[in-house]
Amino acid sequence: MTQLERDEMINNCVTLNSKSKGGSNSDIVSQRGIRGLMDRYVLNVEEDEAKFFFENGIAYNITNSPSFINMCRSIGSDMCGLKPPTAYELRTSILKAKEANMQAIVAEVKKTWAQTGVSIMLDGWKDMGGRQLIHFLVNNLHGTIFLKSIDANDVVKDVTLLFKLLDEVVEEVGENIVVQVVTDNESN
Repeated sequence: MTQLERDEMINNCVTLNSKSKGGSNSDIVSQRGIRGLMDRYVLNVEEDEAKFFFENGIAYNITNSPSFINMCRSIGSDMCGLKPPTAYELRTSILKAKEANMQAIVAEVKKTWAQTGVSIMLDGWKDMGGRQLIHFLVNNLHGTIFLKSIDANDVVKDVTLLFKLLDEVVEEVGENIVVQVVTDNESN
């Protein structure tokens, strides 16, 4: 980043003092649209913060912790004073934006299914409570999509029920594009 770009970013900086109480960076950006370098910077920071929370299963209310807020201030002390996301922002607008982005990625992968064909993959395992679970995934060279997960305590004991369940999944995905079915071979 050049000194001129840095100066422009600092001059356009959205600071904690310039916002009304209860406001957020995303509110300001959405009101005026993404216009410049600072707006893109704010959105990138918010995306990185959201990924951190979502990938690690961290509770949203951690954002209310004074030590979390101090940590964010310390990290950003050489830049403008960006406000960390609130628990409300994480569970509403930021989560919805991430979900929409993920749905778009899934839709793009699904568009390729008819051209390349797919593999249905079943992954069976037991949770800590001893319940038998089966995950259904759809895979091709463009990506793997999680389809669903079921409690399979009754299904694994009855081959007819297991076949019926698998047949429903193949129908849902499309019989004409399923190339193979891959299962684990664990004996239960």
